Amino acid sequence: MDSDNKYLFIVIEGLDGTGKSTIAQHLSKELRGFNYKTPPAPFNLFRNIIDKSQNTVTRFLYYLDSVLYASFEIEKLLEKNHVICDRYYISTLAYHYAIDPELRHYRFERVLDRVIKPDFTFFLKANYHTRIQRMCQRENCDSQMILSDQLNHYELTQKIENEFNKFTEMITFDTQTLSPQNIIANILSLFRL
Repeated sequence: MDSDNKYLFIVIEGLDGTGKSTIAQHLSKELRGFNYKTPPAPFNLFRNIIDKSQNTVTRFLYYLDSVLYASFEIEKLLEKNHVICDRYYISTLAYHYAIDPELRHYRFERVLDRVIKPDFTFFLKANYHTRIQRMCQRENCDSQMILSDQLNHYELTQKIENEFNKFTEMITFDTQTLSPQNIIANILSLFRL
């Protein structure tokens, strides 16, 4: 943590259905912090169009730019609040490197050098069937609707999780074996506020 800043920047990463939003909301409430979700509001205007795009470079740049924008907003928020962010740059990299491994050859390090780095990053995981079940409950639909989204295909989600696992700076919690309350308690035990 930056010694000049008394507020924490915490990122919650993971695949859909692992409990990121639930943990981010509970943690924000517990820390009286700001619950920040990416991509930020201005980028949501085009999200559906971009997500349907077959051009992976365009999609990757959209999400990378949204992280850069989020970083500037988060830096301002940290002047007065803890910030708990639901997805950040690791999600962008993991998803897009799994979708199109050729994206690794693009040189984006300078962009990532400009984003504010979190004090803590937590990776939430759950097995495939649990995640699909949770998404169905959340979306109030059947599993076929969830499975029709290409990002929820089993093989791709395995590749995405493998990409996530390459980032060693994250602390992992299995949301199948721990309740949200246990995860929050474990996270809070790491801080000396």
